Order: sequence, then C-alpha cells, then structure tokens
Amino acid sequence: MNEPDIIIIGAGASGIFAAKVLSSAGKKVIVLEARNRKGGRIHTIEEKRFSSLIEEGAEFIHGEAPLTRSLLNKAGISYYSLQGETIQVKNGVQQQSSEFIKDFPLLFSEIKKLKGDIPFAEFLEQNFRGKKFKELRETAARYVEGYDAADINRISSYAVREEWEHRGAEESYIIKKGYSGLIEFLAEESADNGCEILLNREVVEIRWTNNRVKIICRTGEIFSAQIVLVTIPAGVLRAHKGSAGYIDIIPEIPAYREAFRKIGVGSVIKVFIEFERSLNLNITSKQKNKPFSSPAFIFADSSFNAWWMRYPEEHLYTGWLAGPKALRYSRKEPDKLLSKALDTLSYIFKIEKAILYKHMRAGKVYNWNDDVFSQGAYVYETTYSKTARNFLSQPLADTVYFSGEALYDGWAMGTVEAAIQSGQRSAQQILRRI
Repeated sequence: MNEPDIIIIGAGASGIFAAKVLSSAGKKVIVLEARNRKGGRIHTIEEKRFSSLIEEGAEFIHGEAPLTRSLLNKAGISYYSLQGETIQVKNGVQQQSSEFIKDFPLLFSEIKKLKGDIPFAEFLEQNFRGKKFKELRETAARYVEGYDAADINRISSYAVREEWEHRGAEESYIIKKGYSGLIEFLAEESADNGCEILLNREVVEIRWTNNRVKIICRTGEIFSAQIVLVTIPAGVLRAHKGSAGYIDIIPEIPAYREAFRKIGVGSVIKVFIEFERSLNLNITSKQKNKPFSSPAFIFADSSFNAWWMRYPEEHLYTGWLAGPKALRYSRKEPDKLLSKALDTLSYIFKIEKAILYKHMRAGKVYNWNDDVFSQGAYVYETTYSKTARNFLSQPLADTVYFSGEALYDGWAMGTVEAAIQSGQRSAQQILRRI
C-alpha cells in the first residue's frame, strides 16, 4: 500500500465528506473506521421483523440544510416533508397543539434581552422564580433537554435563543430510503477518486511530529502520512485514559482534550415499536369541527417524551428519550427500556400495556450513550463552546486536524448539515496547507 497524503480517522458524515473533497483535489486519502460499517451516528437498518426501515441515528433534515440538500439532489435521493398533526399529552389529556412551552412569547422576550451568556437553568432562575412560573420553567426545561439532548445547567442561553430564532417556522423532512444512502453516495465518489475506506480499523494510538503522523490500529496495522484529520465524536475525544474507546495521542495534547470537555455532549435513547395496526387517539380540540389527520409528533409529560410516525407508515412508532434522563438509563438492558417505552405509550393512548404487548409486531432499542465509538449522541453549545471550538479549529503543528459537528460554528449544531459543513471546512483548510 502506497503511503497516503492524509489519513482520516472516522467514516461518519464529516470524515466521508472531507475524504470526498480531498480526493477530488487529487490527494491520496485513507479513511480508518473502527466500526464494521460507514456512517458513524448515521445508521439506517432494515430488519425483516419491521415492515419499514429504521434510523438508529440521524433521521431528519432540519430546515434549509443547503449542503445536505444539494448532495441529496446530486445523488438523486428523494426526501419529503413530514406530514400530520402535533399532539401534546399533559396529565393524560391529548390535545392538538404545537405550543411546547408555557408562555413562550414571554420567555422568548426575556431571553432576547440577555446581555451576557449564562447557562439556561440560571437564566430561568433569574427571570422566572416562584410558583407563578413553575409550569413555564418545567416545560422550558423539558423542551431543551428533549430537543437539544442537553443539560440545562450547561447549555448556553445564547445558543438556545439563536436556535429559537432560526427554528421557529422550519419544516422537517425525511429521506425516503434513509440517511445511509447519502453516506454510500459520498463513499462511492471518494472511492472513484482513489480514496480507500478501511473498516474494522479501531485506532488506539496517534503518534505525531511536525509534518509526520503514525497511526496504530488495534489490529496491529500501522499507517503513516503527512497529516491526520480526526473526525471521531467529541464524546470519545473527551474520554479519560483507560476508558473504552480512548485513543492515546503521543505527545499528549491535554489542552485539546480539555477543550472537547467544554463542549456539551447529549445523551439519546431511541426506541422503535411496530404494531399490527395504528393506535387510536382521543383528541381534545378547541376547534370541535376541525378534522384530525394522522399525528406526526406526540409530546408527552412522561419518560419517553417524544414520539413520531414516518407518515404514512403509521404502524411504526419511534420514541425518544434525551438529555440527563437518558444518561440515567445508561447500561440498562434493552428489554427494560422497551418495557418503559410501552409504559409511556400505554399512558399516551390509554391502552393497557398487556394489550400493547399482544399487538406489538417488533421492538428495538438503541442507546447512543452506551456506544463505545460514540459515547453520546449529538453535541450542544455550552457557555464555553465558542472559545473551545475556536481553539480546536486550529491544527496542531499543521499536522493534526480535527473535524465534526462539534466544530461547526452556527445555530444548527447536532445535525448532519453541521457535520458535513465541518468536514468541508477542514478539507479546505488542509488543501490550503499542502
């Protein structure tokens, strides 16, 4: 094997897109991936027991996502707007409503007045104390923990504000045949340019000097190049020595490790349950004569507090548990998590759990926090993130570069768009260097 110009560690969205950009520019690139598949936290699977595909990781296109959409269009991959109503369930009552936070206009008005960034929990405590605002605090915290998979004691209030400013009227889209199709398209284009993507190559050590890196895999294989681009998740890069998935970097770079620890990493558990038929809702609506269509999203005051249906495949229900609550369920057996998810559906639909079990065709759980090569789901902004990201965006001796959604500078953190934009930026940075 001839020595490459650049080694990329990680075949997720950021690494694969960086490989495409670099190989298109005529550079010899090798991608080393620890898993037995490409995609990282993108993982579309088809199982015989389910009648439709499952997205264990990234699932939606949020808003404009210009780079993601342009790539999908180029690949000829179709996507569609998610249809249906948004349902809220509170104290056991189902109601058509897209108002997730009590007194949101008041909350948004106050957060826009902020003159200095503080954690979101601190913002709530300073501005909405007492029994009068108890429901506002609870619904705001539940929304941020669920949507951003964040700890409200760490997430940046500025970031929450910016997200709300951009995401107010956005649509959500679903890729008809799953996100993995995009990864395969980018991998094929990279391969056509001579890029090699090697699976089952878990990196355990990076040795670097100026203009020289040596990468050692658990297989015992050693790869050398001028430059390495590290695209593995922040959850792994912030791990401590001796823990699963830890990569030795010699000489060690403690300032970079610490910078990754200043970026928030959210926890997410997804559950997939397919029934023999759709579950019926008994909707309370202020507009009595308004016809009710199929629900797209259901938000409930329960453990798995968000559910959605991939319309028109209404028999498959995807449940979502995120933030600190999800972290508390790490290392739980999948059967116990599936049982808890059924408890939530029993509460939402007012159907006995035993009946749900009887009509359940298939069930599956994926806990991203327990994934050794991920150690969390997507990232979120803390009050220290911008400083940390600016530091991490500077290469180490023009030899060790970092990329991934954690290094994306914009409001759409935690998305595939963020990952591929970061991969593009890092690839262009390397091309300027060499």
